[in-house]
Amino acid sequence: MLRTINLILISLISLNTTAQNSIIERVNNYLDRKNTFTDEIIYVSIKKQKLYYIEHDSIIKEYIISSSAFGIGSASGSNKTPIGLHSIKEKYV
Repeated sequence: MLRTINLILISLISLNTTAQNSIIERVNNYLDRKNTFTDEIIYVSIKKQKLYYIEHDSIIKEYIISSSAFGIGSASGSNKTPIGLHSIKEKYV
C-alpha cells in the first residue's frame, strides 16, 4: 500500500512553543489555500535549513538539512531547490 506524504518547502522562524504553533498554523493555512488536506506533512525551512515531520498538527521530528547551494527556484535543470507543495508517492527502499 502506497501512502502519499505532502512536502512543503518554504522558509520559517525558529522552533519554540510559539514558533511550533506558528509552523502548524502556517502549514494549515497553506494547505487550505491549495484545497489540500492531509494528516502527514514534511515541512522544510530553507531559511533555517531544517525539515519538520508533522503529523496530526504536531511536530514529531526535526532534522537538519542542506538545500541547494544554487538557491531556490523551479526552472528545469537549474539545480535550485523548488519551493511549493509536492507529493511523495512512494518511498525508495
